Amino acid sequence: MGRSDRPRRGGAGPSAAWSILRGGEPQPHERVAVLGIGEVGHLAVRFAHACGLETIAMTISPDKHDVARRLGADEVVANGAELRAAGGADGI
Repeated sequence: MGRSDRPRRGGAGPSAAWSILRGGEPQPHERVAVLGIGEVGHLAVRFAHACGLETIAMTISPDKHDVARRLGADEVVANGAELRAAGGADGI
């Protein structure tokens, strides 16, 4: 297995996701939207869910909808119009 084939461990993902989430100072039971389910987004969904926040994942990739739900997203939307229709969010 070459160096680029190995799974990445650690890195800036966890600290970036936590810093972004904490920076918004969300309160328990507020609604937060996470844009994208990539390296940082999937961690943000997990952290938000663990903090007791209502978590909405935004992704245009239909194959990531189930992934987002398994990570803890209460709802998954594809765009801003769907987010507004779902009641919006207190923070993004």
